[in-house]
Amino acid sequence: MKTITRTEDIYQLQQAITESIIPCRTLASNYGIELEVIDDLASLITVKGDLKAQKQLIHLILNNTIRHSKASKIIFTTRQLLQSDKEMLIEFSLSDNGAVPKLTSKTFVYFRTLIRAKKIIEHLNGKAELITVPGLSSTLKTIIKYQWQHPAAIAWQSRESILTSNAGKNILVAEDNEVNQKVIRRILEKNNMQADFAGNGKEAIDVFEKKGNAYDLILMDLQMPYMDGFQTANYIRKKLCSNIPIIALTVGSAHLNYAKCIEAGMNHFIKKPFSERDLLAAIEEFSKVQYQKAG
Repeated sequence: MKTITRTEDIYQLQQAITESIIPCRTLASNYGIELEVIDDLASLITVKGDLKAQKQLIHLILNNTIRHSKASKIIFTTRQLLQSDKEMLIEFSLSDNGAVPKLTSKTFVYFRTLIRAKKIIEHLNGKAELITVPGLSSTLKTIIKYQWQHPAAIAWQSRESILTSNAGKNILVAEDNEVNQKVIRRILEKNNMQADFAGNGKEAIDVFEKKGNAYDLILMDLQMPYMDGFQTANYIRKKLCSNIPIIALTVGSAHLNYAKCIEAGMNHFIKKPFSERDLLAAIEEFSKVQYQKAG
């Protein structure tokens, strides 16, 4: 077994999980398997660790189960167990209703892959347990300890710095709900930012085509008339060829929406209702995304 080279990255855990799962959804669909993803992680949780190994682990165990379990449904669950000021325990649970493959020459790769996954889990400072009911089902539980920081909390510790970094920014807000418009306007103006508002996706595109070079970032509601947030972001990316940072404003299933947001070209999402702190922290973080204004 090759030794895994250890690297240290700072990354958003939920984003890493989502990007690992996206290609597995296609594979699951090809095998006629329903893949359900459940998580209770805050979207801005930032951890320190080996990003490549993290993605490799999730992709590895999901693909292994999809290909060999003969299941009709697989559930991948992420939940937070314990948290201190600097450390956090996260449990990844992979359950399926298929049969655990018997050890034969054809299914040896299934067990060999589990051994490989165990090495990656140990590399990530974690432990794993495979719970099986012979001939019925299996659950792979993995608990990993992370060093962590919450960007929103960090930013709020230095309000002066966040005010300074966000002051003067110009934001395009695509939001059809008048109450939400008022809330967002109040937060942005209170923190010395300018904003233009569009009531639907078509209006947002019209405004952006005229004044796109003026904006630092777009806040995009997902549920709007005429063109929803996914269609609007996709148009901005593919038709207007802009890489302006786009933050989705979403309700409902956070993880499923996040996957669709990434596929549509958005950079991040904030789940409604959001706090002033979370909105400011997201704007401060994602407006740093490399973006060259036109003109």
